[in-house]
Amino acid sequence: MPLPTGVPKVRESFSVLPCPSDPTSTLDMEGCAEHRIRALDRQINSLTKILFGEFSDNGKQNLIAAQAGWDSYRHAECQSESDVYEGGTLAGVVAVNCFARLAAERLKALQGMQDSLGE
Repeated sequence: MPLPTGVPKVRESFSVLPCPSDPTSTLDMEGCAEHRIRALDRQINSLTKILFGEFSDNGKQNLIAAQAGWDSYRHAECQSESDVYEGGTLAGVVAVNCFARLAAERLKALQGMQDSLGE
């Protein structure tokens, strides 16, 4: 399957649950993590757009492939982590916390790329 050609964007398929100021239930915790994921996604997408504009055609294709690979990895990794709690209410919390953790790591990697371009 060919890769897309435009600026890669992170998109989530979940509907964001509410995040109360004092989360107590697993649904509350899941909602708060979803809010963190969405905020990280916006930062990732913004930085990816900036980087995309700096790269050659080959660099753009590599960034597209890297983002697609990362997205596949995070889905599989987070599903695997949450499978330990399959059938329980904690499974969703584990999955979204994994997504948030991996999104933060990806953002840091992209920031490192941007820093190296400035050198």
